[in-house]
Order: sequence, then C-alpha cells, then structure tokens
Amino acid sequence: MKADHITIKFILASIIFLAGFQMNAQEKRLRATSAEEISAKQTEFFADQLELNATEAQELGKINFKYAKQAKEFKEEGRSKETREKLEKLNHAQNEEVKALLNDEDFGEYLVLKKKMHERMRMKMKERHIEAQYKDQQKKREHMHERKAYMEKLNLNDEQKEQLKSIKETYRKKHQALRSEGRSEETHKKLEALLKEQNKEVRSVLDEDQYKIYLEMQEQRKEKMKRRRG
Repeated sequence: MKADHITIKFILASIIFLAGFQMNAQEKRLRATSAEEISAKQTEFFADQLELNATEAQELGKINFKYAKQAKEFKEEGRSKETREKLEKLNHAQNEEVKALLNDEDFGEYLVLKKKMHERMRMKMKERHIEAQYKDQQKKREHMHERKAYMEKLNLNDEQKEQLKSIKETYRKKHQALRSEGRSEETHKKLEALLKEQNKEVRSVLDEDQYKIYLEMQEQRKEKMKRRRG
C-alpha cells in the first residue's frame, strides 16, 4: 500500500470504529479524535488507493465527515446491542453514498479494502484476547505460588488457617465495595483505614513472630503492586 504504516493503522482502526466492532484502547484514543481528523485520514487513504480525482476526493471527504460525526454521536450512547445495530446501519448507508459517487470498479475495490481492514482488525483483537488470557493465567499461577510460600513461612496451625481465611474473605468483599466507588483521596483513606482494621484482626490470630512476617510480606505485596502500576 502507498500509505505509511501509522496512517494505515489509523484508517484501519477508524473504519472499524465507525462500523462499531472494535472495543479496546484504540477505540478510546479514537473517541478523543475529532470527526474531522478521522474523515480526513479516511479520505486521504482511499483517494490515494483508488487514485480519485480532486472532485471525487472532495465529495468522498464530505461523505466520510458526515458519517464519522454521526458515528461518534452514537458511540457516546455507550456499548449496547442497539448502538451496534445503529452503527452497522450507518456503515451500510455510508457504503451506499460512496457507491453513488464511484464507478463500479472503484467501488468494488473500496469494499475489498474495507473488508480486508475488518478482517485484519478482528485477527489482531483475537490475538490480544489470547495474550490477555495467557497473562491472566500467568498472574494466577504466580499468586498461587506466592500464597503457598506465604503459608509455609507463617507456619500456621489448622485453626489459624481457618481464621485467616474467614478474615480475608470478609475484608475482600469490603475492599471491593470501596474500590467500586472509584479512585479518589477519600476512597484511598477509607481503604487505608480498612487495612488497619483488618490487620488488627489478623494480629489477634497470629503470635508476635508470625505477625511480623505477615506485615513484611504485606509490604512486599504493596511494592509489587506499585511496580506493576508503574
């Protein structure tokens, strides 16, 4: 293709965006991009690939802007079956207007280009999904190994294990409820207070040496989380 790699990626993502199929970080970046920029990149790409004259390119630009603007408005309604259907109808309507503008040969090539872009993006999304699943499983395995080593180091008796399990489950639910409120200074303070409350209960279950190990490992987990976020 004549277009540079970055432009092709942008066109690929923006066409999928307008058709309503892509739901990932690329879509978030496109949400912040104006309809003018999306339509301009699309028009530049197709005008170049189809070798359109100035008049055809100008008319195609008007069509692309019209539908890019409507697509962005629909996207603001959120993810739903209804929105997806609207976007698919919008994509079909756009194709019909482009068909009226181009000759049969150019329109056929236009549809082939769009189809190839859809297929490429679907494949990339599938690859990202598989990669995300692998990383998730890897994290779970790491967590299991860490927990096993953690329990061995604490050297808990059966009663302590059951008590800690109960405490963990209780506070896990409380932490989830607070995190659902969103990230804010107030929520952060509540989480810190909840952790102190949890540690107080844990302290009543463990002896002095065990509790010291528990706090050390808690700090290690905090540092690990900070590095991940970083």
